[in-house]
Amino acid sequence: MNQHNHSKNKISLDQLEDDCQPNKQLLLVDGFRGIHVPNYFVNNFDLAQWSLNPEYDIIKCLKAGADQENYWECFDELLSKAAYTDMHGRTWHLESIEGDLFAVCEN
Repeated sequence: MNQHNHSKNKISLDQLEDDCQPNKQLLLVDGFRGIHVPNYFVNNFDLAQWSLNPEYDIIKCLKAGADQENYWECFDELLSKAAYTDMHGRTWHLESIEGDLFAVCEN
């Protein structure tokens, strides 16, 4: 499958976007996925929208799965780097809260 078709199947925040108020949380990945939450995010969401290059080492680490030695460090780095700007110019970042992964509106 070519990369362009593959990206069409990715989850876009534009599809999920909600009314953005400061600190509004939008659930992206339910914690029922357990240790696979980071892996699910990098394999199913449009990373380009989050300013994440699929070639980043942290993305490769998370795609490889939870058995990677530095999996959680990679996830922490992803949380600190990921940023999404919606069509209204509002910025969202990722937060892991009690095992769930949220997009949080900053402004």
